[in-house]
Amino acid sequence: MSSRGLRRIAAASALALVSACELVVGIKDRPLAQEPDGSSPLADSTMQGQADAPDDTTRQGEVSTTTDAPQAPHDASSDAPGVTDGHPAKEAGPCDNALVPDNPGFDDGTQDLVLQLALRTVDLGIRWGATADAAPPFPGYNLDGLLSCPDQPCMTKKPQTIHCDAGLWCGIDNAALPLFQTFAQLTNGRFNQQSYNDELTAGSYGIIFRVRSYNGGANDQSVEFSAFDSNGTLSPDSGSDHPMPQWNGNDVWTLDYGSVIGGTGVTAYPHEIDINAYVNNHVLVAHVDHPITLYGGPILGTLVFQTTGTTITGTITPDSSGSGYHIDDGVIAGRWPTQNIQAGLKATTDPLVDGAYLCPAPGSSYPTIAKIICNGADLTADPRKQDPGTLCDAISFANGFTARTAVMGPVTMRASPYTTCPNAGIENCEY
Repeated sequence: MSSRGLRRIAAASALALVSACELVVGIKDRPLAQEPDGSSPLADSTMQGQADAPDDTTRQGEVSTTTDAPQAPHDASSDAPGVTDGHPAKEAGPCDNALVPDNPGFDDGTQDLVLQLALRTVDLGIRWGATADAAPPFPGYNLDGLLSCPDQPCMTKKPQTIHCDAGLWCGIDNAALPLFQTFAQLTNGRFNQQSYNDELTAGSYGIIFRVRSYNGGANDQSVEFSAFDSNGTLSPDSGSDHPMPQWNGNDVWTLDYGSVIGGTGVTAYPHEIDINAYVNNHVLVAHVDHPITLYGGPILGTLVFQTTGTTITGTITPDSSGSGYHIDDGVIAGRWPTQNIQAGLKATTDPLVDGAYLCPAPGSSYPTIAKIICNGADLTADPRKQDPGTLCDAISFANGFTARTAVMGPVTMRASPYTTCPNAGIENCEY
């Protein structure tokens, strides 16, 4: 169905550039060494595992191969100082490059494209190794509208503990990043983002983003966005599972049945859809509460962010071949309610107990890890309940990502179900 005219204007948010506060577990934020091939897409446009990802992709038939979008008619008023493309220019500010763009309110393209993009790499902000000297990136947005420290959106679980935003001026909320750094240190690098990226590179799992009704221009006030979990690549010829992706636009990615209500392939109907998404100066802005599932193979198992209020942004960039699109500066940010901790970790291997999973059971590392996460809660899961006297019950998070053109394939069930904890339930954070 047409979603034109139904989009809402997203609230502007802020991205921080400098780390300013201590870790929520009480230790000073110490930059971890960078993985040998890893760096932040927000810092230098290079992601871990990105070296083998080509810039060019091949576009499939259902998407127009025209990338030279028609330009909006020239308006003489745009020649006036302080006016851009016929619209008043925003006053410059210290965080302008970090703000989520507003809905442009106009269109400057005439095409009707369907973009299919597969997650290529993910950046959790973990840096581990012996030679790196760069601090982790701080992607994210100001989810609570405050500059935390001194202002607080809610009451922390640990008395007299203040959770500071990651930046002095922009108010970024990303409490998960220092937690991930801490877990990497506690596990001597066993918990790392390279395992997740290795499985993506191998085609073992994925996340598919679909953008429909895109006009192909720099600005589109009304596009449709949806996300699907994938059980990995599928060979179009032999039907074999998980052939190594070529990242050339022709890789066929399955759609997990749990992400689909009906249909298959590019016409599949998802559980989560945003008919209010838009594009401003080539930057896609969408909001969905789709769980972010990361599969780290036998080393890490599966980590699931069952989130609320998730914002997804990224610059839609034409490939140099002119046959597809890619995203190199993507950000996924939102709130991870603490009540979902058990569900999110139930298929994650215990980093300190060999052969075990993070189940709330005697001898497990789960209670220790859950306590750290619960004490690190810096937001309310429901933003409508934000109040300094309300207990914080969510962790803010923000991950960087890149994505490449792909082909949405058939709906499948995972051949080997994720290992789960039989006693996983609602986490009450009573530690």
